Amino acid sequence: MNENEPKLQEAESSREVTDLIAALVFRTGNLVEKADKEVLRDLWTQYTVTDPLAEDGYDKESWEQYEQALGRAEEVLADENAAADEVAEAIQGLTDARTALKADMSELKTLYDLYSGWTTDQYLPNGAWDTLQDALGRAAEMLEAGAAAPADVKAMIGDLTAAAEDVDARPDTGGLKALYESLTAELGDLSAYMSEGAEAMKTELENAEKVLNDPQTEQQVEDQKAALEEAYTGLVLKATEEQILEMTGLEESLGQKDLTGLSEGQLGQVKEIRDALWEAINADEISAEDAAELIEKAEEAMSLSGQEDKPQTPSEDEPQTPSEDKPADGKPSASDDKNDAGDQAVQTGDTAGYGWIILMLAAGTAAAAAAVLRRQNRRA
Repeated sequence: MNENEPKLQEAESSREVTDLIAALVFRTGNLVEKADKEVLRDLWTQYTVTDPLAEDGYDKESWEQYEQALGRAEEVLADENAAADEVAEAIQGLTDARTALKADMSELKTLYDLYSGWTTDQYLPNGAWDTLQDALGRAAEMLEAGAAAPADVKAMIGDLTAAAEDVDARPDTGGLKALYESLTAELGDLSAYMSEGAEAMKTELENAEKVLNDPQTEQQVEDQKAALEEAYTGLVLKATEEQILEMTGLEESLGQKDLTGLSEGQLGQVKEIRDALWEAINADEISAEDAAELIEKAEEAMSLSGQEDKPQTPSEDEPQTPSEDKPADGKPSASDDKNDAGDQAVQTGDTAGYGWIILMLAAGTAAAAAAVLRRQNRRA
């Protein structure tokens, strides 16, 4: 063989090897088998001794085909009568099987399917999230290509796993959400509460809604839950319209109360309660609890009466005098006759002589209504 002719050992592809073998076969049939087996032996030695591959990391089907090609090459090398075309086929088959080896991407595919299903509803869209998205993009390209070295696949699995471990999961908002929904359903219209507490409650409900839509940390969620609870405890019910009307009537009634015979302390008590009622009626708002307390005190003030002298019990030595209500003769007094007449008028419906009572009741109602109207006009 001429020294300038290409050597089979220097062939860079299986096709080039085949062409060289064909040329050798054409030139001399005696050298074909020896030359072909040298190339085949070199390939077999390289793949089994010099640069062997481990099964781990390769696709099962492609690895089985590669092992079959190695076995066939070994058989041809051991066959002293192997024909030239058998040697060429063994070389071609071994080279193709080695090239066709594919890395096992089943684990990479599993991880890709898992992490690509994550959303920003579950994880924070920060820098770590962007890193994961980049790794997912590279993994998708590798899976689409369908061929890669096991080392490259292993490295890709490592990158994807590390990126997934670094992402920040959103905090659990279950407790905050339950409290928010409960308070929203319970409170409804906050106008029934004192303005300061109602405004604080409204603010915290809005803040809770923002946190639920974009929770960042566990501490943020816990702080917002505590703020909601504090705002709820600060709610105070306002006085109802019925309470306002009742206080208005009591204020008018105290103004018309007969103060004859009241002590200075009692007079001061009546004035103090009436002033407090007037202030409450004309205030922007008053709590239901304060209104109830004022009403109770006003009713007590209405029940005050003059300091009457206690009747003295006559001694046995003193003669007993007939009382004013019961004459000595035992006959009914004039006042008894009037009371009986009044009772009879109520029973018979003949109240014409008692029209002044109706007028007084009407006057009291009108005064109460006027006070409520003044309160409403002042609010407007």
